Amino acid sequence: MSKKMDGPGIAAIAVGVVFVYGGIKGYSPIKAFENILKGKSPNEGQASLSLTSAESNSGSSNSGAAGGTPSQNQGIARQIAKGYGWDSGAEWNALVSLWNSESGWSNTIWNTSASCGNDAYAYGIVQACGHGDKKVIAGHGSVCPYPAGNAGNPPECGGSSNAAAQIKWGLDYIKANYGSPVNTPHGGY
Repeated sequence: MSKKMDGPGIAAIAVGVVFVYGGIKGYSPIKAFENILKGKSPNEGQASLSLTSAESNSGSSNSGAAGGTPSQNQGIARQIAKGYGWDSGAEWNALVSLWNSESGWSNTIWNTSASCGNDAYAYGIVQACGHGDKKVIAGHGSVCPYPAGNAGNPPECGGSSNAAAQIKWGLDYIKANYGSPVNTPHGGY
């Protein structure tokens, strides 16, 4: 027995297709719908952000939300910062300047010359320091940089050095403590 497909049924299928396509490609479904309504390509103006973990090609870089090059990490940050209204202008410029000076946008860098006290050292893009569990980390102190369970932590602390997790944590930290990137001091914020 066959049934006719009506307008709402076709619309529901189309919405589902956009969500599936966005999930596969790593695009925002909301932005895709906005683009479609404006007569544009669904992925126009969107950077692909695969939220699946990526294997390292050389052992030192990753792709997608896991992170990688400074340019990839900035792209991830810009997409996440959009949710805070900080993806352009003075706010974005302040954020870029801050994390250029803190880590050079590396999601795997330890700063053992910057002790946060209690034998803790800064780690990752946002240079989080001493917010996690006490744990001996050979050559890097005894306190994990990010709170327990944060994928931004180094492997020694149960994380995967995930750039998106580090950036999200850092933006939340900036918002809670300084209000915005333009108010955030450089060097030990």
